[in-house]
Amino acid sequence: MESASEQPQRPDLRIGATDRDDIYRRLEQAMVSGHLSMDEMEERMRAVNRARTRRDLAPLTSDLPDVPRPVTTPAGSKWNVSLLGDVRRGGWITVGGHMRGATLIGDVVLDLSSADIPPEGVEVTGIALIGSVRVIVPDGARVVVDVVKLLGDRVERISPPTAGGPLIRVTGFVAIGDVGVYSLSQLPANSLAAWWRSIRGGQ
Repeated sequence: MESASEQPQRPDLRIGATDRDDIYRRLEQAMVSGHLSMDEMEERMRAVNRARTRRDLAPLTSDLPDVPRPVTTPAGSKWNVSLLGDVRRGGWITVGGHMRGATLIGDVVLDLSSADIPPEGVEVTGIALIGSVRVIVPDGARVVVDVVKLLGDRVERISPPTAGGPLIRVTGFVAIGDVGVYSLSQLPANSLAAWWRSIRGGQ
């Protein structure tokens, strides 16, 4: 019978959300450092989502160098507000207890997929009178959605939570528009590059 120390080396072991999240972050680091294009990163992230074992994951990072994780910057807890236009916040940020965005006419996009989130969790608030609210969360997070929506669609595509995953409560209000809450791996097909360009200014 194999020991517990030998078991993690087995390539046929099934993977979970935490394993996928580790690879997502490594692919993102490779994209930020210029070792992968945006399209290549998106293609590999789709392959990560299809992977079932460690053997499936290995080829997706075997040609990438070890790149240090970029230094995060504080996101602060103040409101990010635009009267006419979009509010977009995300990237390599450190999130405190709150992350907030509001606009009268426009979209609010809040991306926590690469954020450092405190163990006690974070409350994310998006408000748009005419527009949409989109929130991206890391895989494995425990997500509670409490958004008031009058007219428009509501989409929640959230991966299963993992033990110890951060608690993220999504609150807010949309009068006319859509609400979408997505785990990183559950973003609509072929949309990841567009989402990241909108958040990271064309990186």
